[in-house]
Amino acid sequence: MNDARRLSFDDVVEAYDRLRPGYPAAMYDAVFALAPPGRVVEVGCGTGKATRALLARGCTVLAAEPGPRLAAFARRTLDAARFRVVETDFEALEVEGTVDFVWAAQSWHWVGPDGFRRAHELLEPRGRLVLVWNRPVRSSVNLQPAYDAAYGDDAGSPPGPIDAEVAEHAAEITDSGWFDAPRIVRAPWTSAHSAAGYTALMDTWSPVRALGEAKPAFLAHVRRLIDDAAGTIRRDLECVAFVARPL
Repeated sequence: MNDARRLSFDDVVEAYDRLRPGYPAAMYDAVFALAPPGRVVEVGCGTGKATRALLARGCTVLAAEPGPRLAAFARRTLDAARFRVVETDFEALEVEGTVDFVWAAQSWHWVGPDGFRRAHELLEPRGRLVLVWNRPVRSSVNLQPAYDAAYGDDAGSPPGPIDAEVAEHAAEITDSGWFDAPRIVRAPWTSAHSAAGYTALMDTWSPVRALGEAKPAFLAHVRRLIDDAAGTIRRDLECVAFVARPL
């Protein structure tokens, strides 16, 4: 696990909170139709993009957040009566008793190989592990030339079929041996950005921040591609939540 990339968000706290998207209400509604709101351990709360929705739906949240600035922001802006954040990794978080949910929004990929066992240990027998990601489906502008120029052979290909990625994540949960086959909640949504807005959003992404001195040229290239396409980019996304019960 690359700690430098994992903690890169801690340098852009205000931008992260302002620019990063949240998650559609339909996703929360579907998850809580499977199990009612309750006590949550949140994995990497960041500035509270998902936490606010959990609190609004009646949950009590204990969050692990390794970034000190992110944790301070969340502590300052969220309801202290039902929220507490500890500056630590999820695997090291100390929890009294068990909880109803272990919830990771856009963060489980930063958890180490012992994460599934730890989540199982924390959950009530009827609790739920909830892993959530916003995944791109299609974009109105082809940005691959900018990725190819900046990353070279490491640029990779555009995202493949989302169904294949969903199946891969589901198999990872089941193959851990700690959880049953997950229920899968899918909620489509769309975002639109100006060239300036989209490059500002990209500057909160860890792979982009990891470019270092090459980052300004990459973002300028992206901005030119969007400007050449009428100055806006539309992204169709799908919010996917994997909801699994412990074995």
